[in-house]
Amino acid sequence: MKLYAEYRGEPGKYHGYKWHKLVDAAAHEGVVIEGKAHRALADCKMTLGVIKALAQGGAK
Repeated sequence: MKLYAEYRGEPGKYHGYKWHKLVDAAAHEGVVIEGKAHRALADCKMTLGVIKALAQGGAK
C-alpha cells in the first residue's frame, strides 16, 4: 500500500503520504470486489486489481 499511497499523493497525518485500506483503494480504482475482504483469495484479487489499475494509469 506504500506504492498506492505515493500514487494518490495525499499528505499523511505525521509525515509522508496517507495509507489507504485495500478495500478503499480497490473501490477507488474501480476494481470489482469478489468475496469477503481479509480472506486470502479476495485480498489477492483486490491487490492484483489495484496493481493492474496503477499499471494502466489508475483512476486519478
